[in-house]
Amino acid sequence: MKINNILIPLFIGSVLFTSCKKETTNKEVNNDELVKLESKKLNNWFQETFEKDVADSPMRQTYLGQKTDDYGKWDDISDKAAQKELVKTKERLRYLNDSINIALLNNETLLSFQLAKKGFENSISDFKFRFHSYPVNQMHGRQSEIPAFLINMHEISDTTDARAYISRLKGIRNLFLQLEEGLKTRGSKGIVPPKFVFDKVIEDSKNIINGYPFNKSMKESTLLKDFKGKINKLDIAN
Repeated sequence: MKINNILIPLFIGSVLFTSCKKETTNKEVNNDELVKLESKKLNNWFQETFEKDVADSPMRQTYLGQKTDDYGKWDDISDKAAQKELVKTKERLRYLNDSINIALLNNETLLSFQLAKKGFENSISDFKFRFHSYPVNQMHGRQSEIPAFLINMHEISDTTDARAYISRLKGIRNLFLQLEEGLKTRGSKGIVPPKFVFDKVIEDSKNIINGYPFNKSMKESTLLKDFKGKINKLDIAN
């Protein structure tokens, strides 16, 4: 069949238009796929870093209701641990800057990227001010947070949990030695709470060690009462 010369340009144009349309569609599909892959890559990384942070924090595990081999431990609050955290934060910021193509992130993941990057940058720039705080104060200092954590967060469902509670009781000494070291460093830098705070903190601390077995009182101390109350709810064979 012969094609009229007048129709040849129209035929060619139609073919080219169809070809271009298919090419554009393929590019869009490919780009959508790249966005999906890059966004998934970053979100998987976010999940992995979150899980690593949880694994490094016995207290966070407890807050999340997880009972692992760390159930009887406390977080490391030493400055050495803070230094390691800084290194980790710098590595994570480097990963975001060097390994993620933000042009291929969907809107939700791009927002997560921006928030994470800003958070890492702030943590790094603020690190030099890490001692500019009052870890012991009249509102929510360690002297009250630690007992409250045991009472409100440490559940006892069996003898293993009970042993973990006892382990944490024994571990308070080392935890507070780390706290004491941090307070000394702050003191050397002149970072000390207002004078009125001291009496309130001392009162809080005395309340925790008031009662048996800290003295001969017939009244049980706060933590002993909590521990016995949780134990008495268990069905444990003698």
